[in-house]
Amino acid sequence: RTKPFRNFIADRDGTTNNYCDRYASSVQSAYNAAWLCHFARHCVDNSVIITAAPLGGRPSAEGLIELSVSPRGTFTYAGSKGREYFDHSAQRVVEAEELHEDHRDMVTELHRRLLMLCAQPGNTKFLGIGSGLQRKCGEVTMARNDPAGTVPEPESRRFMAAVRRVKEELDPDGTGLDLTDTTTDMEIFPRGEAGRAYFDKGSG
Repeated sequence: RTKPFRNFIADRDGTTNNYCDRYASSVQSAYNAAWLCHFARHCVDNSVIITAAPLGGRPSAEGLIELSVSPRGTFTYAGSKGREYFDHSAQRVVEAEELHEDHRDMVTELHRRLLMLCAQPGNTKFLGIGSGLQRKCGEVTMARNDPAGTVPEPESRRFMAAVRRVKEELDPDGTGLDLTDTTTDMEIFPRGEAGRAYFDKGSG
């Protein structure tokens, strides 16, 4: 029997989960997985769930794969705005577009320095709210608050200033990294042409 749809592509937020105050505990509910799996198996040839958050699927990594409870292979999971996805046939994470080596090194070092910043007194809480600290493929996200506004704004701004200093120490001339503030998260990524991010969900 021919299925009515060839492709089903959905963003994780709003499809499997609502926005929440702590990403690391936002595990997909069983009833949501049951309904989505039923739709995917009976109505669609190819089903993809995409997220701006990390994909996961690696040792010591936490992301979309670890927070999803649908049977493996039902959906293709894509993380980091679609820049990485899990290939079920090969059972490995694949990068849709490889990072330049210098950008990969910069993102790795940035993540290391932010971990050190979060280990300082008064900063540990930022690992446990909202997005926390997320190392993505080609980007690092650092929370400064959550949707509920748990952290007072002066404290949130203090931490944002500290993160900006880390960025400036790593990229003193301001040509290698850019920072976007969403009021809850700081997204830091290597600069592309005209200062734009190299990759977004449209690219994915």
